Amino acid sequence: MTLTLKILISITVSVFYSFYNCDLFPDGNYRVKYTFNSHESNSKLKIKDGNFTQHWVNGDSDSGKIIWMYQCLFKLDQLNIPQTDTIKMTEFESKVIKSFGEKCFEIEEKKGDTVFFRTTYTGNLHITLSKGVFILLHKK
Repeated sequence: MTLTLKILISITVSVFYSFYNCDLFPDGNYRVKYTFNSHESNSKLKIKDGNFTQHWVNGDSDSGKIIWMYQCLFKLDQLNIPQTDTIKMTEFESKVIKSFGEKCFEIEEKKGDTVFFRTTYTGNLHITLSKGVFILLHKK
């Protein structure tokens, strides 16, 4: 019984700490390039100490916190959420949209300085919205 409890605690602690860490996506400066099913512009992304700053080629920028939801699954919690016109939806449509959850990034793999990701929803991880790469930019 004691051995089983120790094993269970050990597994729980290791899983808990892995939620907030992804060795494949460390702090750094990255170029963000979408490669599949996206209308988003390429940008530069700076990650440092759980925070991000993103700059697009048109001069727009945003910043905020990175919220790790699971190992190698995170969302960008933006400080400057753009004001958009709301689309009129029925109550049912609104509930369906909310059931998908928020947009998030899943790190798939890393090859050299390139980190492959896909975007999905927190409530429907089986859906792939788009794919892309984070390319680590070297300091000169």
